Amino acid sequence: IEKLLKDPFGSNVLRAVVAYGSDAQVKAIMAAISTNVLKFAKHKHASLVFERCLEASSERSGDFPERDMLVALLLGDGTSRAPLAQVLLDRFGNYLAQRMIHCCKSDEEPRVLNLLARCLPKLQRSPQGRHITIAAQKRFGCMPGMPGNIGMSAQA
Repeated sequence: IEKLLKDPFGSNVLRAVVAYGSDAQVKAIMAAISTNVLKFAKHKHASLVFERCLEASSERSGDFPERDMLVALLLGDGTSRAPLAQVLLDRFGNYLAQRMIHCCKSDEEPRVLNLLARCLPKLQRSPQGRHITIAAQKRFGCMPGMPGNIGMSAQA
């Protein structure tokens, strides 16, 4: 699966499997991604499969502990060393960050918001970062520390 993740055509096949395959097939792909979350989040083709996994597992009914594991690995310890914080400004990883914001569950929202708040100065200085803050404002209605918010403070 790792070879397919990195291959332009293989990643297309894996995205189709995630979209139309069985839960067991999706879980196998997610397990492969979990072996090195940061590497796959920054890879051009693997990051597309990663995004599709987050999206599909959020939409499907059923139990997906692999999704929860991927999210936990992405959020890490919630500091600037967390994989999600490291991919925020990456040219491919920033799309994954936006998908994470869009697909996070209600119990994950405070951790995502807290991590974004910690990285806010860095996000405000780059075009990719501005896209992420806009996605967060659309999803959550505000961003801690952003001017013009509805008065929400960082939760954690």
